[in-house]
Amino acid sequence: MKRNVIVTAAVLAMAVLAGCVSSPKKQAKKDMKVLSYANQPDGELELTNETAYNLVIFAGKISRDNILGGIKESSTRSFDFRKFVSGRTGAFLVRAVKVDVYEAKGGVVTEKDVIFAKLVTFGNLKSSFRISGEIGGDGKLLFENMSPYPVEVRLNNVAGEVLTTLPPYCKEQYVYVKPNSRGYVYYPTYLMYDKEKGQITSIIGKDEDGQAARPAEGNKTPQTVIFPMPNSKMYGTKVAYLTIRNESGRAFIFRNDNTEIFSQNGYTMINSGETLTFEVESAENGTIFRSLNADFRVGSKENRFVKFFGGQPATLKAGVEYNISVFNENGLVKTEVESTSEREVDYDLSSHLELE
Repeated sequence: MKRNVIVTAAVLAMAVLAGCVSSPKKQAKKDMKVLSYANQPDGELELTNETAYNLVIFAGKISRDNILGGIKESSTRSFDFRKFVSGRTGAFLVRAVKVDVYEAKGGVVTEKDVIFAKLVTFGNLKSSFRISGEIGGDGKLLFENMSPYPVEVRLNNVAGEVLTTLPPYCKEQYVYVKPNSRGYVYYPTYLMYDKEKGQITSIIGKDEDGQAARPAEGNKTPQTVIFPMPNSKMYGTKVAYLTIRNESGRAFIFRNDNTEIFSQNGYTMINSGETLTFEVESAENGTIFRSLNADFRVGSKENRFVKFFGGQPATLKAGVEYNISVFNENGLVKTEVESTSEREVDYDLSSHLELE
């Protein structure tokens, strides 16, 4: 009789334990069952998922309470994050985790499961970002960000595509990429967000600040890539900031010759009535640009393209912000530099991130 009681108690204990183990997975399946992939046309954030995976998108830190929604592989959709932020302006990191990983781990996912992150600023502008098809593969590396700023990990070039964004002071942050026997070179871009001014200042490393590493596969231990606190030695490659106010009555794409330039919030096209900030690679003593232009997409060649700086070569200096107005005067679109000012880099040791 005593033995039967002991066996029964053991069975009950196993049932309780099994219930505890299965509960998170049941909750995760429920989360994924109700996960919405529907586009929200009025959303402030647009993502294009170029990976081969369905993703769960989070606003800020990884928590089931912070799930923005889902995005299917090879698709684009908008997200409305307004209910997650209390202020009218600010910045946060949007993060992505594979749906199958979220479900397999019972929703108990952490920063180590993140395959993509990007700094999103909010206020009067919408943002649009691309999740590179290079990420999410079976190769992995470990990154460490020793700075108090979000750091974009760029692939093979100081201005290469963004693989992900490292949170401030993070350690053992995994980055998942396609395996490559020759490895990759990774470059840091430090993002200093000024909440009062609502602007981002980018500190970009020199060519020699890149770090090479081959992604580890399987259970192999990956190499750790450490990005240090930025300092004055990292000013070899910088950018000039072009803050463009479009009052022309029409939208246009901003180009350097035939190359489209992305604004800080991810768009190359600027609508009439908008003001966007674009970055162009420049040297401290200045870089000459001969073909910065507005492409209005329609009309004859003479009317479709409007050159900046009156069509004359312009020397733009790194660290300087150029405020430019594009306007319509008697039926002709003109551009005018309204002011220039040097941006001061303030190492205030604060990232000003929301939802962390």
